[in-house]
Amino acid sequence: ATSTNWLYLGSSEWTISRRTGDTTVAFYVSDAGYVSRYGVARADAVCPSFYLKSNIALISGDGSKENPFRLSL
Repeated sequence: ATSTNWLYLGSSEWTISRRTGDTTVAFYVSDAGYVSRYGVARADAVCPSFYLKSNIALISGDGSKENPFRLSL
């Protein structure tokens, strides 16, 4: 997905998810694709993200700018 997803910036990025009970720690995706948790004082890119309900399904698309994901409602 890193080669076709227009949301992927090619660098380390934060997620929207924070560690439960600790407002100073959030989950982080490295440029190699590893997920870790770090203090939010790190200076890295922020990637838009959101949660989907379990009944939402991917209809089509590859995540690129030209062919974005289409989801069922």
